[in-house]
Amino acid sequence: MSGAPEAPLTAPRSRQPALRDAALRAWLRRAAACPEARGLVLRGSLLLDALCPGARAPQDVDYLVPGAFDPAASERVARAVVAAGDPAGGPPLAFERVAIVFGETPWPGLRAFVRGGDETFQVDFASGDPLPEPPRPVDVPGAGPALACTAETLFGWKLHGLVEHGRGRWRPKDLFDLWLLGARLPLAPGPLRAAVDLAFSSRGLPLSALDDLRTRPGWGQSRSGARAWRVFARRNPGAPEFLTAREAVRAAIEALYGPAAL
Repeated sequence: MSGAPEAPLTAPRSRQPALRDAALRAWLRRAAACPEARGLVLRGSLLLDALCPGARAPQDVDYLVPGAFDPAASERVARAVVAAGDPAGGPPLAFERVAIVFGETPWPGLRAFVRGGDETFQVDFASGDPLPEPPRPVDVPGAGPALACTAETLFGWKLHGLVEHGRGRWRPKDLFDLWLLGARLPLAPGPLRAAVDLAFSSRGLPLSALDDLRTRPGWGQSRSGARAWRVFARRNPGAPEFLTAREAVRAAIEALYGPAAL
């Protein structure tokens, strides 16, 4: 392992999304050709963009690593991918540093910071999340095939993320991603419910945590919530009106579990 990480623990948001995007896809091409990276399961914004083109600009790379948390092994993978050749001759990559994230939880991970041209991005190697279905290859435009979780699995994790922090502590990107997955993809009801059930039960959160979202008329419409959605929508022109997104997610939950008890 490298020495203690420096602050901050998050790579800066790109002012030149095209350069960031090129660096991320250069990483994926190298990872596809790197034996050490076999078995990594892609998730997060790059997968969302592959499933729903034009979603929102990916900012980083997110993996689920099968098996027990091994930060030294994940760092070796990160270094190996950086050192691998890019068959498309993309921007050069440079390994910067690593940091352990969520180390105090049952779901620790390693965050690697990588320089790609003029952009620094992060690659997260997470552990501890079970998969309701085996991963499968997904074609990522500009990068080629990558082993990835299913769309239903991604929806389950996103729904958990939307409510895990309690009342008033939701993230606009989670609501948007859920709306987008439901609007663009034919999610299979059986696997979708299994994915949502597992996302909540594996994190020790009861499905009743969805009740506030499902039943409170003003959910997400506080002054701070409305401001957060406006800022997100300005950065992501494809975002719908807030109520359109919220009601679509409510309808998806109702289709899985029936009407909410008022």
